[in-house]
Amino acid sequence: FQAVKVRRLILEEDYPVIRTWWERRGGTPPPLEMLPDIGVIVEDGGVPASCAFLYVIANCPMAIVEWEATNPDFHSPTRRLKALHMAFDFFEEWARTHETRFLLSWVTAGRGDGRLLAQRGWVKPQGEPHEMLSFSPAAKEAVCH
Repeated sequence: FQAVKVRRLILEEDYPVIRTWWERRGGTPPPLEMLPDIGVIVEDGGVPASCAFLYVIANCPMAIVEWEATNPDFHSPTRRLKALHMAFDFFEEWARTHETRFLLSWVTAGRGDGRLLAQRGWVKPQGEPHEMLSFSPAAKEAVCH
């Protein structure tokens, strides 16, 4: 039996690892300074399997789950998916205990993240898929070095 646990992400320590997850999957990692303080890592048997971050919106009962990722080297796709579900479990419970009525996430309906949220009972993504992330010239220097 391997223990699965959710722990608070420590940006300075965990970022170098999770950055490679985004890169190896063809994504552009966000700059460290762009990530919120609330983030989690799900470990399966002591091995990091998934991560996600929560942006809390001030003056509004809303938060946004973003930058979810899974470890491409993790041995079991089924357990990797379970770890990602556990990250969303954590944030859904966080929302309930912090009186946050709305959780959002930018996803694409036909892709893995959209299917994951549909399985969880989230509303189907609305609109046409398009590229969402664009950086200002100053941020581009930090991201695309």
